[in-house]
Amino acid sequence: MSEIREANINKFPIGNKLMALFNQNSTLESFIKKDLSILDLGFYEPSNFIYLNYTYPISEYMGIDLKEEIIYIPRPDDIVIPEDLVPGTVEEKFPFNRYLVFHKYYGMGEPLNKNKFENTFKFIYIDALNYLTELPSHKKFSLIVIRDLLHLLDRRKATEILDKALQHIKTDGLIYLQFYIEEQYRSKKINPYSLEESESILMKFSKIHLKEISNGKMTILGEK
Repeated sequence: MSEIREANINKFPIGNKLMALFNQNSTLESFIKKDLSILDLGFYEPSNFIYLNYTYPISEYMGIDLKEEIIYIPRPDDIVIPEDLVPGTVEEKFPFNRYLVFHKYYGMGEPLNKNKFENTFKFIYIDALNYLTELPSHKKFSLIVIRDLLHLLDRRKATEILDKALQHIKTDGLIYLQFYIEEQYRSKKINPYSLEESESILMKFSKIHLKEISNGKMTILGEK
């Protein structure tokens, strides 16, 4: 079991990247340890943050997506996933028993009980812009994640989602972005950003903790 966990550790790139950044920056780590509330727009599946929760306990995780058929585990590449961790059905969505299976292979310490899990990790299937529009102005998160979403939308809607999301960041809070860059990736199915457009996004932040381009995607972690 421990071999499976170690072999699949790279299945949590966002979780590992955030942990490394928090560990290297005492100011960030101190802020996150006070209260780690996360809004994940276009979450697809939350394994990165369930994994992150083992090291940096999450007080609230809100996942927003349109899809109801969710794979609850990291997508397998060349590593064989244990038979009882195969993707769930639409009907299963995010049941507590699948979290327990996840914990068996990747967890540390005691698992969350059912009440704690369901009170911490919540999932709503709604358009991201509609959710942000209806969100009370006083509702703030310490970390907002928008990954693999902006490049799927027309630029006007994507910009509106990003700008509204920034209104719901706590003071000194963080936003994690990931989107395709057209110079690196071209497809009729997506609307990738130019490097010039990405620079305009960077200007929305007071401080940048991470900026990198890999596999056609730009990743940014910044403060409002």
